[in-house]
Amino acid sequence: MIVVHTAAPDGDVIGLHPVANRMERVLRLPGESQKAMRHRALWMARGIGPLLVYPMLRA
Repeated sequence: MIVVHTAAPDGDVIGLHPVANRMERVLRLPGESQKAMRHRALWMARGIGPLLVYPMLRA
């Protein structure tokens, strides 16, 4: 899984966008680090091969 990083501060990342047929939307839990969220998302992903994921930012 490859997460496209942004220049946004850590607090502005609220989750990861869904990827059709591979991964559902992942929302960041209160107090959860980005690293822990990415690890949880990796376990939720389906299929094999590379997976490009974009972060969801606070509006």
